[in-house]
Amino acid sequence: WLITRTTALRMEYPENAISEFEKLFNKIFTYDYYLRNYIFGEYLILLALGGRREDVERLLEKYHLYLSLDEKFVRFIQRFTTISLVLNYFGVKVRKAITSNNEVVLYIMPHMRSELQPALSKIWGIPSDVRCVEFMDRELCVNAYRAVEGDGEAEGFVRRYIVNELDKAGVPSDLLEGAGVRQLIEVYAPRTSMARFILLLRALTSGDERLALLHAEVGCKSADGQLVKKLFCDLAKALRSGDEDNIKRIITKLYFLHF
Repeated sequence: WLITRTTALRMEYPENAISEFEKLFNKIFTYDYYLRNYIFGEYLILLALGGRREDVERLLEKYHLYLSLDEKFVRFIQRFTTISLVLNYFGVKVRKAITSNNEVVLYIMPHMRSELQPALSKIWGIPSDVRCVEFMDRELCVNAYRAVEGDGEAEGFVRRYIVNELDKAGVPSDLLEGAGVRQLIEVYAPRTSMARFILLLRALTSGDERLALLHAEVGCKSADGQLVKKLFCDLAKALRSGDEDNIKRIITKLYFLHF
């Protein structure tokens, strides 16, 4: 399995990777629940990348329960959510797709900066017990929440703060200048590249290419690990050029790296 994943990650011969995943899926179909679920999702993504949409939809119809959720396993939910988003972006309709605001962002909230979680809860319309307290950057926390509620002075503070931080990191100024305060809060909030990747996919599937590009550019400058950083950089270039085939290949690589 690990060797097959490595082949898929290199993307040198996608058809070979599809063939190997098909063999693996059939081999472990009846006896390894945990590995079967992992391979099934990866197999679907590779099929969709190869343009075999009908095969993906046929397999989803037959085996959709393998993508069912057990809320006791948050890591499973994050992975199933991401599979759903990737397939949707690749043009495949997933039964009971997990793409609503609540379901997508609820399980990645712990991966967000704590001082921005109250504002993000307001933006995304989900409940949160996090409050602006002393152990965090309380000034940013309070102003971000007030900015989301429409306070002009607070919005100015948040915009200056986040733009300054991202500008220092090297994020292109043309993107920062045109971003809304809610977009700035979302792209500054993730503490992990996995959370950024999921939010980037969410932006793409909702048609917000500017927000997706912002996530890619911030990931290019700030992600941990040289390979992840390079892939975010490559994705930003592909998004700017509109190279859809390359966008899909890089998204597939990012999925395999993170899950």
